[in-house]
Amino acid sequence: MAATLFPPVLVRLLARVPNGKPLSDVDIAIRADLTPAQVLAISWSTTWHGIGLPTMRKFVTGCGVDFCSAPRMHAVQIYIQEQIRLGHSARSNWTYLRRSPEWKTLYAPMMRAYQRSL
Repeated sequence: MAATLFPPVLVRLLARVPNGKPLSDVDIAIRADLTPAQVLAISWSTTWHGIGLPTMRKFVTGCGVDFCSAPRMHAVQIYIQEQIRLGHSARSNWTYLRRSPEWKTLYAPMMRAYQRSL
């Protein structure tokens, strides 16, 4: 169920360190034991189709999302519901991504890819 609600592109957008800064592809690759190229390719996927379970598990773990942790997934669902409630024009919407120097070149296009997939 979580896999259908949380496609790779959304999991990637949710990837951040405890202080709120987004994780880079290299950070995720190190945490996940994947290559940066694998992280990049998975990050743009709008479904888990074609991504093996071991790779999926590494990716979500590297992004700090744990489908097997009910408290973590509850927190993620609350965050996403709040972002939906705020709408696209709210300044506080996905703030940690908007503050990143990579917002225009990486995260905004990734966000559009996720929104188109809905």
